[in-house]
Amino acid sequence: MKVLKKGKGSPNDKSARFTCDGCGSLLEAKKSEGKYVSDWRDGDYVEVKCPECKAKNIVSAGLFQL
Repeated sequence: MKVLKKGKGSPNDKSARFTCDGCGSLLEAKKSEGKYVSDWRDGDYVEVKCPECKAKNIVSAGLFQL
C-alpha cells in the first residue's frame, strides 16, 4: 500500500505538553511514547522519561484526551 498524503496520525495516540519535574524542560509526548498505568485510586497516568535528564514524569492520562 502507498500513502499519498499523511494524516494527523492515530486518533488514539494524542499528545500532551508538560514540564519535566527533573530539569524543567517543556516537553510534548505522545501517549505511545510512555508507559500507560491504570490506577483506580488516583486516576490513570502515563510515565514519560525526559530525553534530557532521564527523569520519570507522571502525566495524567486525561491530558492525552485533548
